Amino acid sequence: MNYELNDKAQEFNIYFDPDKNNFNTLIEFIQEYKDKRIDIEYRNGIDVKTASALAKVGDNVAFRLHGEDVLKTDALKSRGCKFFFDSTVAVTNWITLKRFVETVGVTDVYVADDLVYELDNVRDYCTKNGVSMRCVINRVPITEKLKQGSYIAPMYRPQDVPFLETVYDVAEFDCGTPCDFKKLSVMYRVYIEKKNWYGQLGELNPDFDGVDVPCPDIMDGLAEKRSKCALRCLRGGSCRTCKLVMDTARSLRDIGGRFA
Repeated sequence: MNYELNDKAQEFNIYFDPDKNNFNTLIEFIQEYKDKRIDIEYRNGIDVKTASALAKVGDNVAFRLHGEDVLKTDALKSRGCKFFFDSTVAVTNWITLKRFVETVGVTDVYVADDLVYELDNVRDYCTKNGVSMRCVINRVPITEKLKQGSYIAPMYRPQDVPFLETVYDVAEFDCGTPCDFKKLSVMYRVYIEKKNWYGQLGELNPDFDGVDVPCPDIMDGLAEKRSKCALRCLRGGSCRTCKLVMDTARSLRDIGGRFA
């Protein structure tokens, strides 16, 4: 597929349906973009036989698995296939992270919930084990629905990208299924090229729809501080940084102020 961001993208996510899509065309695509990583996701569960054949086409092929594919990981690993689970199977604690990395043998992980608040330690562990960290940058990496009035929900503004680049290896955008390529172009321009947004975060991240998060008025450094706080506020600690920063941002917005 010819798309304006093909040359800029470092990875391609391919949705493959063996009953509808041409196998040989996929092979040609893998060979054409041998300098890019190709993540292949089977629409109706991975087929180990065809996946094994595709993995032999190039070292740039990996497979994005669904939760129901968990019983096929041993077969994929024995055939030398690279694989990881999609963001619906994010790792949320150290026990799961260790199992996915050291037993299951994934190449990449999405992290969520408590692990998002100790990204420094998770980063060190994943680097040591040769595993990449991924995030869907315009969604909230928590497994529970975002509650109105929550101050601690992790949020990634375009302004936070310089820090996020030191933690995550791969950033993705949720632009719907099938992908809205016009929206993808906007997300790429805002998050990757400009690294700036002057509106509400809910305009970019549907999880914050209706939540007052004025991007330009939030103090830089919140994302980094929160990434290693280990949720002290929920462990009986006295930290109230998130509430202070958000309240200050909303007050600044109301009076037309802004951090320099």
